[in-house]
Amino acid sequence: MKSTNVTAAKKYAKAMFEVLTDAKELENGYADLIELRKIFAANPKLIDILDDIRVSDDQKNHC
Repeated sequence: MKSTNVTAAKKYAKAMFEVLTDAKELENGYADLIELRKIFAANPKLIDILDDIRVSDDQKNHC
């Protein structure tokens, strides 16, 4: 992962942690992240599709 992506990921992770903590949904949020991790592990090319600018947003929503 590029350093700019790591920096952005850290910012989003911190914001997500704060929102989930404030909403008292930290455990549910963690469970959701575990499920996402499973999905990406089972479908390694999914990130390439989601990252590809040639694939329209509508197509990405139907993956």
